[in-house]
Amino acid sequence: MIRCRDAQQLIMRCVDGALNEEEVARLESHMAACAACRHELEAIQATMDALDQWESHQPMRGFGDLRELVLMSQQGTTSLCAQTYPSSRWLVAGFAALSLLVGVVAGVMTAPSTPDRPEVTEMAAIQAIDAGSFENLVDGSLAYSLAERTDEGGSK
Repeated sequence: MIRCRDAQQLIMRCVDGALNEEEVARLESHMAACAACRHELEAIQATMDALDQWESHQPMRGFGDLRELVLMSQQGTTSLCAQTYPSSRWLVAGFAALSLLVGVVAGVMTAPSTPDRPEVTEMAAIQAIDAGSFENLVDGSLAYSLAERTDEGGSK
């Protein structure tokens, strides 16, 4: 005789119609002696009979597409949406990058060239301000700074 735990597994397979003759004989032998397992089989069969009596309804609109997507995801293939329509974010990002590249290239190609300016040397700066020499320029700058401080703070 088999235990209840083993009988419960056989009951589920019995409902599916997947038992061979030997398993059917073992289950029937157990059911003759075990009221709990017999009651469980009767309850399952009553549930199955009730389900068979329910009316079948037409699936909602779009159910076929949804079913196909679920089946594809279970098989590990990509969804219909991913195959048909690329992501709009990638399109926008690609367009933005292309626009930026075109703008940079156009800016470099059309930028006016700067005229060559002569390098400003120390002597050219001194001559421009007519200070005579660099030392005179530094002395004049220090004297001017001291004079400003004396004016602001009163007398020194």
